[in-house]
Amino acid sequence: MTELQSTDELLEELFGDPQAAAAAAKARLAAPFSREERRQPEEVHLQLDPQVLEAFRSAGGDWQKRINLALSTWLVENDPKQMHSA
Repeated sequence: MTELQSTDELLEELFGDPQAAAAAAKARLAAPFSREERRQPEEVHLQLDPQVLEAFRSAGGDWQKRINLALSTWLVENDPKQMHSA
């Protein structure tokens, strides 16, 4: 059986350093979107690398919410418009 990881550990793995995990924890306390900006989640179909999906699923239920949290946290410090296509 896979050992369960905390959200902070998963975020540290995803973002690659402890500072990013700390930013994620901070973002959980101060969400990147105001109450007015927050809407009902929109259902989308998304292709993820198998290892990314397994990391979130292995931590148990609500894995979709943790993916959303990871992306929301990333938005706090990054601008998607500045990214280049892979």
